[in-house]
Amino acid sequence: MEAVADEDWHSVEEDEDEPEPVEAETLGYHGLYRAAFALTVWIDRLFDERAELQNEPAAVKLATHAALASAKLAAALSDDDVDEIGMTIAYLKRALKAITSAMEAAAQLVSDKFISAAQHAVLLRRLFQVRDGIISLMGEYRGEWRRRFGSEGFRS
Repeated sequence: MEAVADEDWHSVEEDEDEPEPVEAETLGYHGLYRAAFALTVWIDRLFDERAELQNEPAAVKLATHAALASAKLAAALSDDDVDEIGMTIAYLKRALKAITSAMEAAAQLVSDKFISAAQHAVLLRRLFQVRDGIISLMGEYRGEWRRRFGSEGFRS
């Protein structure tokens, strides 16, 4: 249990040994997707160390929604058809909703004392990194939408 609790926060940007793609980012190299995937791995390790969490509804909600956010990000980031900006924004909205649900579950877990304050702090940093990345990317795509179609064709 202590290994996950004591883990220092390592952002994916700290992995300087990985080569950066020369062309447009592929899904595997997209920092936001890597952060979401790292979040799911961290949660899996937490479950490995604390088997009782596998039957705790808030923990299941956390794991499920983190995985769902990762899947929605994969769908949004793998679309190389620039004409489908609306669909990409829709996938990003779904990913944001899933991360928000995961944040609610994390709050419930610390409130019910299933995870320590240190584990919660690491979990929140990871969740907020993904959430903030989604919001930033949504802003970029919405800006492109407005540039192409004007503000009349945009509904949030």
